[in-house]
Amino acid sequence: MYTRIESAKNDNIKYIKKLYMKKYRDEQGLFLAEGKKLYFEAIKSGFIIDTVIISDIFYDAEKDGLLKNNDARSYIVPSVILENVSEQKSPEGIIAAVRKPEAKLNRALESTKVAVLLDEIKDPGNLGTILRSADAFGANLVILSQDCTDVWSPKAVRASMGSCFHVQIVKSENIIKDIENIKGAGFTVIAGDLNGKDDIVKMDKALIIIGSESHGVSKEVLSKADIFYKIPMRGNAESLNASVAASIMLYDIANKTY
Repeated sequence: MYTRIESAKNDNIKYIKKLYMKKYRDEQGLFLAEGKKLYFEAIKSGFIIDTVIISDIFYDAEKDGLLKNNDARSYIVPSVILENVSEQKSPEGIIAAVRKPEAKLNRALESTKVAVLLDEIKDPGNLGTILRSADAFGANLVILSQDCTDVWSPKAVRASMGSCFHVQIVKSENIIKDIENIKGAGFTVIAGDLNGKDDIVKMDKALIIIGSESHGVSKEVLSKADIFYKIPMRGNAESLNASVAASIMLYDIANKTY
């Protein structure tokens, strides 16, 4: 059932607007999925939709599919209201507040052959792109250090192109302890490092560590690696974007495990 809202001052509109702020996302345990692809991907992947606002134009075009989701609080609004709520220049016409998942590390490891650990990734676009590459190459677990940017920010979710709904995501409270537990579960720990090599041999399970955009993997985390991996570069570039480097490592190392 869809309720019509005509005012931008409506409490439900303010509720959605606040979710652009990390503090409020954390308090409510929600994040925003904007656009048709992300909305339907969330439903397809079994995520719980808390609230959804839809422009009248979008509703007229998609109402047959939208009516399949009757559990969410659903509102139709004039397009101008949705445009004012969204941070995008040309929003597609739908914004959903989605319940955050609660993945547990030990349980996630049981169904994982390749995992990714992100150490202080600060750019949400990079983070979302890494999720997309992890999904593409079969790494179904992504672990975030405490200093990573918010994986559930609208920009990170958009950059993942729906892959945030396909991989298990764990926020680490103690990254060193978690790496030790992962090693104890039979994973080979591989860290990207300029002093490493690219001759990776076949292995059973792998944890790939990707460091921050500015200074790479931190020394404390690097000390826990079994293998240091360096991407061979034949040109004159000094370094690669973090998400590009992660994609190359994922492609190479995943092929050594599957």
